[in-house]
Amino acid sequence: MDIRDGDKLGIKEYTAVLIICIGIKATDSTPTLLYKQGDNAGWMIPIISSVIVFLSLSCLLAVLERYKNKNLIEIIYHLTGKYIGAVLGMLFFISVTLVSATNIRNYVDILSTIYFRRTPIFVLAATMTASCYIIARLGVRAIGRTAWMALPWIIVITIAFVILVYNLIKVDYIYPIGGAGVKQILKGGVLYSGIFSEVIVFSVIFPQVKNYKCFKNSSYIALLYAVISISLLSAIYIMVMDYPPVVINSTPFHTVARLIYGGRFVSNLEAFFLLFWIIASVIRFGMYLYTDAALISYTLKLSEKKQMISAVSAIILMLSMIPENYIENINIARKTIINLDWILFYIVPCALLFLSQRKGDYKL
Repeated sequence: MDIRDGDKLGIKEYTAVLIICIGIKATDSTPTLLYKQGDNAGWMIPIISSVIVFLSLSCLLAVLERYKNKNLIEIIYHLTGKYIGAVLGMLFFISVTLVSATNIRNYVDILSTIYFRRTPIFVLAATMTASCYIIARLGVRAIGRTAWMALPWIIVITIAFVILVYNLIKVDYIYPIGGAGVKQILKGGVLYSGIFSEVIVFSVIFPQVKNYKCFKNSSYIALLYAVISISLLSAIYIMVMDYPPVVINSTPFHTVARLIYGGRFVSNLEAFFLLFWIIASVIRFGMYLYTDAALISYTLKLSEKKQMISAVSAIILMLSMIPENYIENINIARKTIINLDWILFYIVPCALLFLSQRKGDYKL
């Protein structure tokens, strides 16, 4: 299906989408998982992970540059054949579906634990999914425009958060700087490289970005921003909360936000941070729903992606209700998915580059 240039994402919109989708992970349970792996040095793990992601992204970009009119799934079919292509396409779909379900449950549990304790989990999950469905249904262009409008405010709020917690920081808490040791940090860098998987999986909408240069620059800019924001905020959490409290607390951003004192006439500043956190969450999961619908549509060779958004939303909502509690969702479901995702998201692009060279489609 041909897409007019006016309906495509420009560099501003696509960069904003990527920054929000990846950067917001600094405000959920991701830092907690990093510190469980690396102890005091958990904030270093995203830096190691970014190296792996950079190498895989470079392979993917090399392949996309050759097949400029094809998305990720179409390239997989072209290089591996219809049977292996169908299997890989379904694996990508299943992976993104599970990631979406566990993350929506993660965010809903945060809302339920801290802000809406009397509201049933299912009601919060259904409200969140319905909100994301609406923006996903409007299309990727609407998601991009919303992300671009929201991004400046989100960046300002993030900077304000860093400034306001400055007086709470105790640098001594970050020591020993080596944490659990070099081996554990490197291992964590590999296992948790899935936190940057959006730069790979969003290539399924590559034809809906204006051009290759726009896609490439947006990916690198967003990756750099995400590494800085996740590492910086993770470091702040431990310098405020100390270790091991940062491991026990699965909502470090919101906990630290509640410690901020705004003076006699400014109270409940965490509610202000919550507003923009919810906006970013809806944008993120709206993009996930759209991407997931695109994955299954291209894998099954369906003509319309939007028709699948409703089905995908229902599946994700049902899956998000499976974990019995917050701890089970984070320590078992989400951790397992992140630790396995890197195999799919980062080995496949390298394999595609190799197959492209073997077929003579790409010359090194």
